Amino acid sequence: MKSDIQLQKEYDFRQKLISDIEGRIQSFISSYCLKYKSNIGFMLVYPLIRLEERCFELNQGGNLSWIEDERYAISWFIRQIAKFSVSQNQSYEFNNTEYQLFKNVYPQIKDIWDDYQYIIRLNDMNSYGKYDIDMNSDVIQIIRPAIMHTMIDSAIYGNGLHDREGMAKDKIAAEKVSRYLQTRDLQQLRKIALGKDKDFIELCITRVDKDFSKMGGNITSAYIENLSNLRRFIGFLYSICQFQLFSKFNRIPGIGIKKDSLVFSYTQSEFIEITYKAIRIPIEQLKLFIEYFTFPTDNEGTLQEFPLILHNEKIYFIPSSFLLNDWHFNIPNGHYYKKIEITNRNNTIAHTIVQWVADRAEKFPNIVISMEKDYQKVAHQQSLDGSEIDLALYDLDKNVLLIIECKWQENVYNPTENYLNIQRIFNKVFKKQLPTHEKFLRRKENIDYIFDYDQRVVEKSNNVDIHYIMLDKRVQYHHGNKHLVTVYMMLLLINIYAQDDGILRLDELISKVESFETEVDYELLGSCTEFILDGDKVSAEYLNYYYLEP
Repeated sequence: MKSDIQLQKEYDFRQKLISDIEGRIQSFISSYCLKYKSNIGFMLVYPLIRLEERCFELNQGGNLSWIEDERYAISWFIRQIAKFSVSQNQSYEFNNTEYQLFKNVYPQIKDIWDDYQYIIRLNDMNSYGKYDIDMNSDVIQIIRPAIMHTMIDSAIYGNGLHDREGMAKDKIAAEKVSRYLQTRDLQQLRKIALGKDKDFIELCITRVDKDFSKMGGNITSAYIENLSNLRRFIGFLYSICQFQLFSKFNRIPGIGIKKDSLVFSYTQSEFIEITYKAIRIPIEQLKLFIEYFTFPTDNEGTLQEFPLILHNEKIYFIPSSFLLNDWHFNIPNGHYYKKIEITNRNNTIAHTIVQWVADRAEKFPNIVISMEKDYQKVAHQQSLDGSEIDLALYDLDKNVLLIIECKWQENVYNPTENYLNIQRIFNKVFKKQLPTHEKFLRRKENIDYIFDYDQRVVEKSNNVDIHYIMLDKRVQYHHGNKHLVTVYMMLLLINIYAQDDGILRLDELISKVESFETEVDYELLGSCTEFILDGDKVSAEYLNYYYLEP
């Protein structure tokens, strides 16, 4: 346990190091912009081209999480260089010599982004993800924590382990798009290139529908008046991106295969015209979609949420932004970043998490479900605090009740895991929300109430064994007997503990969750960078610190 004096000394050191790293990052950005500010290739197009190449290199290698990381890095870099005065009247023509030069700079951008994230972590002195700083020896040692969970959740969603049937359907839908292109003759491909093949466009709209359905309901906001129109808009852009890659890699005669064909660029009027002709969405709605999906250079968000870049009255974007995108994550996140309210959020996005688990669990005859049960009126009559139970699963065979509090907070993952926010929300749920449920459910009649007095529950609820967990869409955390799991983990566990006789062993599922741990290890595992800071020798794990001149 560190004393107040030690903590203050550590805080001062952290702030000094943060200032130093920020200065080094800004020095690199300034040098880059001064050197290339008159060249739109370096200031925008080459970063997008290289990002596109990397996305498909990583996708072929199965490194999907790295795609997100590189998008975050280039998004951050574009936002940084946008702060400099970039000429608005720049002509552009791809230059391979220049591009090869930029490719050598690209790894540096990723290093600098990693160090920017390092700064964020250095500002955290309280969460389970904080960096450890040992100032008790001749060399100040900074160690990044290794955060390990009993169940590795990242592989579950990426590989579709939670829903093999759904994953198979997604694969079939993607194969239909590819097969359609592969079976067209040159004349038919030219029709697709002009955006005039309605069958192909509809096939692509159906493809993106698979992702939109995961948001649940018909979400609305100031920018989304009609979700069907949004699906058509995204589906059309998916179609032209899919065709662009197909034509490039298959070297179709007469259709552009230049290096910079990896980046789309249209004037706004051109973009609106081709989109309107293809899908007949009202012009004003198209303008709203363009405004919403335009990357904000003065705000938060990344190319994952906002794939359109507006520069000098032209719209730029790359195919992978539409072909490799989890819209059911990124549309809600985009609203969060731009501070736009989703007017029916609780009945759509938040409800989806509850519904996924309920739909999977209700197939078992030994499970009784209560979903989104408001008990405020009953609680107030008993002088108790009222609330709503998101989801309750009652195992009739084992007389076990699982209460699930579902939360999806966009700000726990923006764009990477925010450990301070995770811990804050976790503590709030387990210190306030779930204890409210626990007090209410001490009475048998209240248990019966949340299950609408289902006779099967009424007969057994005298001595029911009650357990509580928290559920999120993409974050897990375990602390003592408190457990936050992802919805995908929960769906996979239901599959695992489903018996051949059609029974769900909820007691075993609960025991498994309650065995989960989050371990934080501060053993040195990675490479360290050594440097001098105001006379102090410092050794920092996973910090890049030194950058070559751009």
